[in-house]
Amino acid sequence: DRGQSHAVNKGFSMATGDIIGWLNSDDLYEEGALQKVVAVFNNNNNCGWVAGRCHIINADGIEIRKAVTRYKNKWLGRYRYDRLLVEDFISQPAVWFKRSFLNEVGLLDEALHYTMDYDLWLRMGARLDPVIVRDYLASFRYYPNSKTGGELGKSLEEVKSLCCRYADSRKDILFRNWVYRMKIRLGYSVMSLIGM
Repeated sequence: DRGQSHAVNKGFSMATGDIIGWLNSDDLYEEGALQKVVAVFNNNNNCGWVAGRCHIINADGIEIRKAVTRYKNKWLGRYRYDRLLVEDFISQPAVWFKRSFLNEVGLLDEALHYTMDYDLWLRMGARLDPVIVRDYLASFRYYPNSKTGGELGKSLEEVKSLCCRYADSRKDILFRNWVYRMKIRLGYSVMSLIGM
């Protein structure tokens, strides 16, 4: 493969279902998640995509970073596209979408190494709000040396470039994104100091 985005795009092209999601190697779906997602799509004719809550777990499957989860749940429950332009509060393993909607917005951007999912949410959100599920649908496994944890600076540079791309020169969004990135840097520094 030519990287993670290319591999996932290959999976999308091979998938045969009408509803698509993807799960990275160490992440998990919660019990009953798939049934809940199918029910949401069946009960909402205009639903293009679904986003639910997601736990963060460590290598042993123990829930960690509960404050981060609460923060993301807060903004997920108050979803607005303007807010999504500022920061990614949507957890990738807890997202599903219709194949037809993916065809409209396009596949993952293979030039992105860290934020390919966030870019997809921004393109989807520009067309249609997700249906928010308040249940936990997945668990994301965090490792300190993973892309998410080990290459924070590079990841935040991609976040900045996506904000510039989609915010349409709105200075309020660009400033709030800058504040968000500073807050993330500070948060990761504090968590590493206290061993989280």
